Amino acid sequence: MNIQQTEDYSSFKSIMGNRTINKAQVAKLYESFGNNPALASALPIIVNDRMEIIDGQHRYTAWKKLGFPISYFMVRGLELKDVQTMNSNTKNWTPLDYAKSYSTLGKKDYDIYLNFRKKYGLSHNILIAYLSNTDEMRGAENTVQTFRKGLFKVVDENKSAKLCEHLTEVQKYYNRGDSRSFALAFKRAHASPKYNHAQMLEKMALLGNTIKDSPYAEDYMRQLEKIYNYHMGSANRVRLY
Repeated sequence: MNIQQTEDYSSFKSIMGNRTINKAQVAKLYESFGNNPALASALPIIVNDRMEIIDGQHRYTAWKKLGFPISYFMVRGLELKDVQTMNSNTKNWTPLDYAKSYSTLGKKDYDIYLNFRKKYGLSHNILIAYLSNTDEMRGAENTVQTFRKGLFKVVDENKSAKLCEHLTEVQKYYNRGDSRSFALAFKRAHASPKYNHAQMLEKMALLGNTIKDSPYAEDYMRQLEKIYNYHMGSANRVRLY
């Protein structure tokens, strides 16, 4: 391993699609290296042959602020996927990290994901199910690995927006409405041709606090159907799943 040093900070580049800099992490490294300068040279960063930082962007930022020489070694041919792999072995990339990374690279489906996440405040798993129109994360088109590989696809943005809006309205009447099992149950009920959202909101306002928590979507389906049909004559009752 041929470790080199330089004080030419401008020779290094950020690789497009990498995670944004975590200021708190930089601050911790700044303090550690400031108290023990020898530690800096013992932890070289990794760059590719284009001098893009593959591993160590937070160390680089802290060293630059301290005015320390940058210790590095070069591995030719490394790319963004190698950044993701290396970082996953230290501090895991979150779904938000992956989404921001692929959004930076121009993948519009990840832009939509980020916009929905900001607007509706729903969890990653719920957003995956709602945007890709799947009940489970194991579907061929939208697995966890597919999302991480940059292949995530949004099926129908407008339909997903309506579903997310309706879920957030229903959540007001049940304090565990943010659980994935409840969200999947609601998605199935919502897909019924006989579903009427105004009716569901009216019944949830009356009985939402009677819902029993469950890890199973099927349990929630039965409860939602019972609530939806509350005070309905037998001739008018509907099946929602």
